[in-house]
Amino acid sequence: MLLLLLACRAPTTVGDFDVTVSDEGDLVISQGDAVVIDGLRFSVGDGDESLEMMSGSYRLTGGDTTWTRAVVEDPYGEDPVLTGYLSDDAGESIGRWQVVDLGPGVLQFGVSGTGNRVRWSAPCTGDDHFAGLGEQVDVDHVGEAFPLWVSEPGIGKVDDDDPPDDWFLTGTKHATSYPDPFVLRPDLGLAVAGDARVELDLCTGDRWNVDTWAGAQSWLLFVGDDPLELVEAHALAAGAPTLPPDWAFAPWNDAVGGADRVREVAAALRGAGATSSVIWTEDWKGAEKTAYGYHLTTDWDLDESLYPDASELDAELEAAGFKWLAYFSPFVGQESDNWKEAQDFVITDDTGAPYLFTGMTFQPTSVLDLSDEDARDWATAKMDAAQAIGFDGWMTDFAEWLPPDAHLHDADAVDDHNAYPLWWQDTNAAAIEGEDAVFFSRSGWTGTPTLSPVMWAGDQRTSFDADDGLPTVVPLGIGAGLLTLACVLFRMEPPTRRTSRSEEHTSELQSHSDLVCRLLLEKK
Repeated sequence: MLLLLLACRAPTTVGDFDVTVSDEGDLVISQGDAVVIDGLRFSVGDGDESLEMMSGSYRLTGGDTTWTRAVVEDPYGEDPVLTGYLSDDAGESIGRWQVVDLGPGVLQFGVSGTGNRVRWSAPCTGDDHFAGLGEQVDVDHVGEAFPLWVSEPGIGKVDDDDPPDDWFLTGTKHATSYPDPFVLRPDLGLAVAGDARVELDLCTGDRWNVDTWAGAQSWLLFVGDDPLELVEAHALAAGAPTLPPDWAFAPWNDAVGGADRVREVAAALRGAGATSSVIWTEDWKGAEKTAYGYHLTTDWDLDESLYPDASELDAELEAAGFKWLAYFSPFVGQESDNWKEAQDFVITDDTGAPYLFTGMTFQPTSVLDLSDEDARDWATAKMDAAQAIGFDGWMTDFAEWLPPDAHLHDADAVDDHNAYPLWWQDTNAAAIEGEDAVFFSRSGWTGTPTLSPVMWAGDQRTSFDADDGLPTVVPLGIGAGLLTLACVLFRMEPPTRRTSRSEEHTSELQSHSDLVCRLLLEKK
């Protein structure tokens, strides 16, 4: 401790922390007698990397970033806000920094620089462990370097983060539909605010770095007594999760192939005494058999040839105790029956024409420009029509396929890429608001738990392969679970165990869980 004091200037209090500028121009963050970070460092970068998309997968195609270490100058201001300048080694100003007290155990850091990249950097301890970062196929990410970028996870994965030759099919280790820039160490948590691309280096050397493709960036630092406290603090800062209806917690089943097949599956389930509450029929809007299998069309309306009596079928399913779910994705195919009405609502190319790529049907396809309120309204109207038929919700599929060179109505395809799943979820949430309905998503980013009632882990291989089979669902679930409130676990308990409990006991547990949720939310 004596050596630390000799190497630092007088600390400044921010909330329950002390912030000190070292003689080397780093920050030392302390809480009481404990040093939280000894040597927090920022850098400002200029980058010109570019990206290519194919089949919802991405790779860098060139360019690099030049980094300049930022020397932190003494702050001015007082609790709860400190502000200071950043300079390069020659003393030239290259930006500003700020730290703000957000309550017990939480600090917000901000940096604005002269470039288009910003880096957070802290020293490794020699006993580092890093969890979180969304749905990932491993739990501890120490010693790894990879980006956080919403993408197709791939069919099978290589064991590192170097794109393979067939990068558009096979995933890198950390390619995921649902990344989230919240990293958890046993002693602290760090959340990156915003939607920019994040590139991580988690102690491949002697420091851990969090880079963002942004000229200005803020981070939330959480400090607590144990990891659960850090998860709770982050979840409260990110926002309360939206909870699905109770019937969503029972088993779900899939049935496609037309109305008769759905009736057949429903009868078999009830005949076997299955407690299923949902039948999900993704081909309600049409599908066709191809050389590559049974593929959904990119239409948005009921296929009356497959489901000629959809409302009657819904009434039968409801009488048998089933909710009936449909399917939507943001794709619109050029061959779709809806293309003429939707072509004004899709992303565009440099000429202003609809941006087309080879989609899931292997036909020219585009995606809705969800930065455009008119596009959202069009999609919501289609979802309202599905509910009018009798559907009680749907799969909210995809949202990874946003080409980086596309043009959007009110956003940038690179800067706002990671926000696209949130726009898609927000569109779906608007459609079911106030209804006894649910949707479930596979892609996401910071804020997804506040919008999407249910997540699923995507399309793993139907195998026990360690890279992309059933075993990966466990770490994917752990990563996603670190992003939501602990009270949801209490909320889930009664519906999943009802068959072994009396109604009175279930009601007591439910009241207890609701109280826990309410107390946690009141903290916010």
